[in-house]
Amino acid sequence: LLYTNYKLIQYYSILIFIIHYILNSYDHYVIIMIWILLLILFKGINAHSWLDCLSHSSEVAGAYGYYNDWVYNAANVQGVCDGYPRNYSPRNEVLTNEINTKELLYSEMNNLDTPLCIDQTRDSYNDIFRMLHASPGDEIYFGYTENGHLSKTFEGVDTTIKIYYKPDQQEISTVRDFDSFEIAGEISFDDGNKCGEPTYSDGRLNGRSGKPCLASFIVPDLCPGIYSFIWYWNSKSLGAYYSCFDVEVL
Repeated sequence: LLYTNYKLIQYYSILIFIIHYILNSYDHYVIIMIWILLLILFKGINAHSWLDCLSHSSEVAGAYGYYNDWVYNAANVQGVCDGYPRNYSPRNEVLTNEINTKELLYSEMNNLDTPLCIDQTRDSYNDIFRMLHASPGDEIYFGYTENGHLSKTFEGVDTTIKIYYKPDQQEISTVRDFDSFEIAGEISFDDGNKCGEPTYSDGRLNGRSGKPCLASFIVPDLCPGIYSFIWYWNSKSLGAYYSCFDVEVL
C-alpha cells in the first residue's frame, strides 16, 4: 500500500502546503517539515533498480559491503569502480532515486520516437564517476540493487537484464534504436546468489544475503572507439528500467 501510494502522498502533501500558505497560516513551517519527512520516510519504498557500478573486478562491483552499507554509506566508496552510468548520482544523495531511475512504460515501447538516454549524456562523466575503458573480450562485472523487487514486491522474479549496445558508435536517442541494438549479455535479475534485502516488509528474514546483486558481460569484439550501451531490466508489470553508459574500447 505504501509503495503504490507514494506519489499520492507527494501530491497531497504539496496540496496541503499550498492551501496553508494561501490561507497565511502561522503553522505553515510545520507543514513544510511534515512534507519533507513524508518524502524521506517513503523515498526508499518507491525506489527502482538501476546500474551502480562497472568494474573489471567482481570484488569491486559486488563487494561494497552488506546492502545497507552500500546504499547508505555510498560516500565511502565513490570512485572505486572502473566505470559508471551517465549522470550517475551516488546512493547517499537525496535525489538519487529521481536522478537514476529511468523508466520506459509498456505503453511507450510501441512508440518508436519515445526518447531514450536523452537526459543521460556523455558529458556528464567526471574524474570520480567516469566512463568505462575496456578491451574486446574483457569480462565486465556490474553491481546493482534489487531494491525490494526480489525480497518484497517480487517484480524481479523470473525476469532478465539485457546489456544492449550500438555497434556503429552512434548515441542512443529513441526506442527506434532497439532495431540496431546488439546484445552483449543477458542475465537473470536474480543473480543466483540470493542478492538483496535480507527481510520481508514485515521484518521477517527471507533468506537473502543482504548484499548487492552482481552479474557480468563480455565486451564485444569492436574496433577502438566509444560505444553506447544500455543496462535494461524488464520488470513483470511496472515497465522497463534502464541505465545508459558508455565503453571506450581500446
